[in-house]
Amino acid sequence: MDAKPLFKTPSGPAKLFALLLFTLSAWAIGPWHLEKRVWLPGAYFFTPALSGPHYAAFGYVGKAKPTPAEIEAERKRIRAIIDGSIRREYGSWENYEKAMRRAGESAAEAESREASAWIRKLMPPSLVKETVPLLLKGALMWVMAHPEGQSEPFGNLGKTGVMLLDETGRATQIPIGIDQPVVSMDFSPDGRWLAVLSDMSSEEENGRVRVAGRISVIDLSKREVVREWVLANAADQIRFSPDSRRLGFLVVKPGDPGEKALRFIDTARWKMTKEVVTFSSIRHGGKGFRKERHSPYFLFLPPKGKKVALLLRGNSIGCREVSKNKPLFTIRGGGGAFAVARTHPWLFDDNGRLWACDRKKVRLKVRRPGGYMFNYTAARFIEGDRTLLAVDHTRRLQRIDTESGRVQTADDAYSRHKGGPFFVSPDERYIFAPYPAKGNRIVHYGPLRRKKMDLNIFETRSLRLLQTVSLPGSTVIDAAVAGERLFVGDFDTIYIYRHKGGRR
Repeated sequence: MDAKPLFKTPSGPAKLFALLLFTLSAWAIGPWHLEKRVWLPGAYFFTPALSGPHYAAFGYVGKAKPTPAEIEAERKRIRAIIDGSIRREYGSWENYEKAMRRAGESAAEAESREASAWIRKLMPPSLVKETVPLLLKGALMWVMAHPEGQSEPFGNLGKTGVMLLDETGRATQIPIGIDQPVVSMDFSPDGRWLAVLSDMSSEEENGRVRVAGRISVIDLSKREVVREWVLANAADQIRFSPDSRRLGFLVVKPGDPGEKALRFIDTARWKMTKEVVTFSSIRHGGKGFRKERHSPYFLFLPPKGKKVALLLRGNSIGCREVSKNKPLFTIRGGGGAFAVARTHPWLFDDNGRLWACDRKKVRLKVRRPGGYMFNYTAARFIEGDRTLLAVDHTRRLQRIDTESGRVQTADDAYSRHKGGPFFVSPDERYIFAPYPAKGNRIVHYGPLRRKKMDLNIFETRSLRLLQTVSLPGSTVIDAAVAGERLFVGDFDTIYIYRHKGGRR
């Protein structure tokens, strides 16, 4: 259903006063002005956020607990997903049983020997019967709702889903499930799909944690979920390949988050492939009410995404082919943060080295101004890969010319508004960076406490600070851009800002 504004749009003097209040809350009068606020009944804490050319997306968590009837309906829906997967793979449950008998223990053991030890143990013993044929077909990841289970994967969050906003500001609520917060999202490069990864993990009364996850694919033209997979283990990070033909996601070894496997879904047939890329990586942590932003564990390499770059243990980066589970080459060190180009097979590491992955050599070594040796913490290629935007540990924004290596740094006059983790508008005109508000203030929302964050907006070419968006009495949780509109989420409201030069 479409979300509705929190208040009716005021008219006359009231409207002017409201707009003036929010304008004065900014550090500088900039190009974005508040257009309206959107409130989604029964939901709050809009994170994570994702920007796109025509849409922006926010994950949300429900405030109201689901009723027993809603929980039972969700259980039935999960079982229906699994039932549908069995019928798609085997035609019927009868064929499924026959396939299990034909597979036999010896075939299952032979197949298991080809997988790593932890992948062989993804499922508990009660699930082995259902796992064997799916493992043989390369699906591996479906979980079965067993009647003997101690509990169902429902905790204490409530209803969860995605808030989809288009470039006109229209907001649509798309439910995902119950007690499964959104942890990762990605728009397909062809503009057709939004992939959503949600966490279905729960803690049972005996303290045992039951891990599970779900992948949902939203058809952007229909604004509804059209494909779903239920995963029998924890998952992290989901993204499309540059040609939109693969959807990659990580599964995590139970009890050891450092051991990961990269799996793929063929988007032409919407079936999981047999390709598995296993690797060991560093362990990322999070604290507070939102996981910290951190380096990606994997990125597809352009132009088609047949190769991936992986964050390996020891802060190294490995570049591998999807179809061959062996390293092409490994970049020793410099893996704390990395970025890949948009059209070229280039990779930038946190030591300031630009690698040509197809040639397995350094293409450019950035010489930082003043001889500083601070490592980079975030980076993004823009302008057809001619320019690289980057931030180092000093939180100073930089423009790097990928041909000459020339570095342009933000003006010292704006040192209080240094850039941190950032995202870039789809038209590449603006940089958006959350930054702690002056005085390290704390804001409250019921029992929640959070450090107040503002949103700094920079011009991409000059790196000049244009505007600081500050929410009076609240904090910026996350933000996203679509078209000429900026969407800023706090605890229970999305503020929609419009660019002054926006289309009428």
